[in-house]
Amino acid sequence: MSGEYCECKESDEYCESKVSGEYSDCRMSGEYCECGMSDEYCEYKDIGEYCECKESDEYCECRMNGEYYECKESDEYCECRMSGEYRECKESDEYCECKVSGEYCDCRMSGEYCECGMSGEYCECRMSGKYCECKESDEYCECKDRGEYCECRMSGEYCECRMSGKYCEYNESDEYCYCGMSGEYCECRMSGEYCECRMSGEYCEFWMSCEYCESGMTGEYCECRMSGEYCECRMSGEYCEYKDIGEYCECKDSGEYCECRMRGEYCEYKESDEYCECRMNGEYYECKESDEYCECRMSGEYRECKESDEYCECKVSGEYCDCRMSGEYCECGMSGEYCECRMSGKYCECKESDEYCECKDSGEYCECRMSGEYCECRMSGKYCEYNESDEYCYCGMSGEYCECRMSGEYCECRMSGEYCEFWMSCEYCESGMTGEYCECRMSGEYCECRMSGEYCECWMSGEYCECRMSGKYCECMVTGEYCEGRMSGEYSECRMRGEYCEYKGSGEYSECKVSGEYCDCRMSGEYCECGMSDEYCVFKENGEYCECRMRSEYCECRMSGEYCECRMRGEYCEYKGSGEYSECKVSGEYCDCRESVEYCECRMSGECCECWMRGEYCECRMSGEYCECRMRGEYCECKESDEYCECRMNGEYCESKVSGEYCDCRMRGEYCECTISGEYCECRMRGEYCEYKGSGEYSQCKVSGEFYECRMSGEYCECMMRGEYCECRMSGEYSECRMRGEYSEYKGSGEYSECKVSVEYCDCMESVEYCKCRMSSEYYEGKVSVAYCE
Repeated sequence: MSGEYCECKESDEYCESKVSGEYSDCRMSGEYCECGMSDEYCEYKDIGEYCECKESDEYCECRMNGEYYECKESDEYCECRMSGEYRECKESDEYCECKVSGEYCDCRMSGEYCECGMSGEYCECRMSGKYCECKESDEYCECKDRGEYCECRMSGEYCECRMSGKYCEYNESDEYCYCGMSGEYCECRMSGEYCECRMSGEYCEFWMSCEYCESGMTGEYCECRMSGEYCECRMSGEYCEYKDIGEYCECKDSGEYCECRMRGEYCEYKESDEYCECRMNGEYYECKESDEYCECRMSGEYRECKESDEYCECKVSGEYCDCRMSGEYCECGMSGEYCECRMSGKYCECKESDEYCECKDSGEYCECRMSGEYCECRMSGKYCEYNESDEYCYCGMSGEYCECRMSGEYCECRMSGEYCEFWMSCEYCESGMTGEYCECRMSGEYCECRMSGEYCECWMSGEYCECRMSGKYCECMVTGEYCEGRMSGEYSECRMRGEYCEYKGSGEYSECKVSGEYCDCRMSGEYCECGMSDEYCVFKENGEYCECRMRSEYCECRMSGEYCECRMRGEYCEYKGSGEYSECKVSGEYCDCRESVEYCECRMSGECCECWMRGEYCECRMSGEYCECRMRGEYCECKESDEYCECRMNGEYCESKVSGEYCDCRMRGEYCECTISGEYCECRMRGEYCEYKGSGEYSQCKVSGEFYECRMSGEYCECMMRGEYCECRMSGEYSECRMRGEYSEYKGSGEYSECKVSVEYCDCMESVEYCKCRMSSEYYEGKVSVAYCE
């Protein structure tokens, strides 16, 4: 990401340098970045002093540490998103919406007060503010963190204290807020005494060992996620979601049992079905219509039969499919060898026929939307989002490196890049404040290193927290030694490598989401998603193995077949009919053979069509030899009789809508999408000229044309890229140069008129010499002919 300048929308010399450019949108280490108009400094996302002056103000909308920001009207201070003193005064408020550290208004990080929607003194302190988000004229409202009172939607004294307020969500005349009726306490998300305490509250939505939680009505218990006797017990409760006074919770109709999210025997009695939608381990689940068995998400004998199929919806389940965590290959949408490996697959989500596309994890190349050699590698690709002819992807202009979401040396590396998404001045990526490591939402030393950071996403001040990948400990919301110990349990919900995790009940092992020896080991556990202490996960019927999301040899056998819907490594899956193989969405040699045909689901008479897996050609909608090959077909989707048409991936020519030789070549065509008969038109990628709409020599070349998008007959107008002058709305020589034109937006007959950014004079509505220079000009808002004003 070391390019000096990048993404000059118009004719500016410097603009939107996403990484290290001197000016404009330097997302990484650039000094100045993204000047909306022609200001010298604007929208400094990293270290710049000033940023994003939308008009002619000297200071406006500095998202990070600018002193003043985004004065929409005549306010002196407004919308300092980071460390400005005052932020975003939407109307005439003195203080408003300081998203980070301003004294008042929307201090997302360490500000004392923040985001006053109207004129309230305190409002919406998302983190440590005392009072926050007074939407109307309430004195106290919506304290998301530590405010005493917060989010009074009406005029009540107490209302919706999401974090540590004593009372919260005062709707009308209730003494205590957000009780469905007249409950005593409810929905204190943090440390309140009663009501939905997500952390350490004594009552309400107690994640670990609380006794009571979230009373919807007048019931004594409700939404006891742990040990409550009634009401939405997500884990071990006997009954759950006690809304009324019924013996069993949330019966939408007149069913006796309904919607027990965890271990209820019956759940979600919608109509007249005896059993329906048991999300966890009920015997029968979610009978949408009259099917006897349907959508057993976990261990039911039958799963998700949408209609009358005996077996249905094996989303990926061939040899490798839907490996959410450590599967080598997973979720191949079509028939590609590699596709949509969400975690560790080498290649993934080849939507069409590209050799490499959209590797979310470790693929070398992925998601080449066009025909660039490298483009949009979301995970570990070396280069990504190859828009034009740049050597490295997603540089608006010619930056050497920019927005490498994965392994780029600099710039928004979402996964394992050494340095990426450098919001501030921290050494590593996405540092919300001044932490040494990226995106420290509070004041923790380490926070939210999404991939390769040693420590990441410390929500509070814990030493270790939410290391999604390689962290030793992760998601410690408080200061527990092991992650996400929301209460006093020694080990609980260690999503990564804790020895034991999410110890909710009295069993030896219970819902260890990661590395526990038994139960729901999404990562490296030997066995996974065992409701309690079963040796193999989700063991409901007599099947030996079922729905082992991790490493069991076979998993999720809906019936008694030896192989069926193996989301991981089963050799065969989803045996629907009497054929040898049926609807193997991933690695089966033949798939979705509803009968005994060699190649299955040929909608027409084509020999090969709609091969979900490895068919050479697939989904021939008509009689063409090649059509709509979503994966590796050389040609695809011939809608008519054209020899070549709409080859979305690597066809040489594609989508010849008219008789033109070249049109709409989304991938490698030299010219593409000739709407009319012009020789060159709308070349989205590398065409020299593009989108020939009128009779002008050049018009609307979105990419590399020298001059383009001349809406009128002017010689130069609206040059999005490198044009010298652009968007001449009238006949003036220069008008509305959005970036660094000498003069801009020439509306009237005055010499200077509405220069939104840094020109010497601006916004002369009439012929006065100086008028309405909103911020730093020598003369300010001289509506009449006075020499100086404001």
